[in-house]
Amino acid sequence: MGIAVSVGLAAFVCSLASLAVAPALMIAAVAIGLFSRPLTRRAAPAEVDVLCTKGRVTISGGPLINRLIRAKDIIGATTARHGEGNVLSLALRGREGKPIHLELASEDEVKSVCDALGIGHGGFGAVGFSLRARLRDVIEAWTRLLAGGAWAGFAVLMFQGNTHARTVAGMVAVVLVNLVVILGIMRRAATPQLVLRSDGAHEGAGRTWRPIRYDAFADLYAGPDALLAPQLRLQSKPSAWLSDGMSVAERDILVSQLRGASARAFGRAALKDDGPAQLDSLQRNGSSLDGWLGRLDAVAASLTRGEGAYRSGALEAADLWRVAEDPEAVPDLRMAAVRVLAKLDGKAVAVRVAPLLDTVREELVRKRIRVAMEPDGAIVERELFAIEEQERLLALKR
Repeated sequence: MGIAVSVGLAAFVCSLASLAVAPALMIAAVAIGLFSRPLTRRAAPAEVDVLCTKGRVTISGGPLINRLIRAKDIIGATTARHGEGNVLSLALRGREGKPIHLELASEDEVKSVCDALGIGHGGFGAVGFSLRARLRDVIEAWTRLLAGGAWAGFAVLMFQGNTHARTVAGMVAVVLVNLVVILGIMRRAATPQLVLRSDGAHEGAGRTWRPIRYDAFADLYAGPDALLAPQLRLQSKPSAWLSDGMSVAERDILVSQLRGASARAFGRAALKDDGPAQLDSLQRNGSSLDGWLGRLDAVAASLTRGEGAYRSGALEAADLWRVAEDPEAVPDLRMAAVRVLAKLDGKAVAVRVAPLLDTVREELVRKRIRVAMEPDGAIVERELFAIEEQERLLALKR
């Protein structure tokens, strides 16, 4: 497509200079634009550098897939064992059905990426996989090739004297490009997907979906044109060239994700460490706002001595930070942990929490964590009351 734009700009410059080649160059630009989609091969897997910072992951060093992934752009994430390592599949806003996959060597690397993007132990949201290219996608690709050929022929005939051939080529080119437009509009219809969610997999498109329990994927394997399990068959023929559907590598990743989900459904998964039982003392448990905040201040006071050290046998700073940085923790508990930490060392907490906020996708949760660092308890109480009122209004609208 970049070549088509360059040729189009050259045609524009030539038209300003009143050069006779300008119309032919413009037609050639249209032909190249039509060729670009069917002749651009899908991106192949590549080794890249992954730089993790709070709220974002930078991917660089690849030929075509360099990009910045921000926590707020992610709508779903799931991990699984894949080959000799691990794979993290990320669903991004605007790329439904086409997740980005990061194959990582160790669980520590997976955790580093997940911590940077605010992804918890069990993943979150929904990750959709386009199962296969549709017939209309194949027809559109071939129509683009034919239309591009017709426009290229029209451009060549612009320099020849055969008026009849030029007219016929122009008419065919116009008809085909109109057909490409129609097929392009039809492409917007929902494609067949398999969406992985916390309650199971969902196969379908548009408004028609079939739920599938994860335990149905036990003993799953990939056949030539379908994913197969003892009582299940999902049509998913890989696409070797078209960008629609899945490549063989992407389908292998889907198999790994489904096998991992099936293992978790049967209880074969690492359990999350929720920390010491003392963290329950931070829960609100139906208390009034002023009573809860007073209790948190009392917990903070009980954790320190004169020099600010933590008492042995009670909560540790690491436990509090684990909760504060856990995207799966209850928002009230995250806020409570930050409140206690801020009472112990407000300046140090402010420095560490600032980048943490970039990993929080929910605006009201961000507000809770931010207000927890406010020293004045009256201001905290007032701000929390406003946040809870906003939450109630949002719940009524749903």
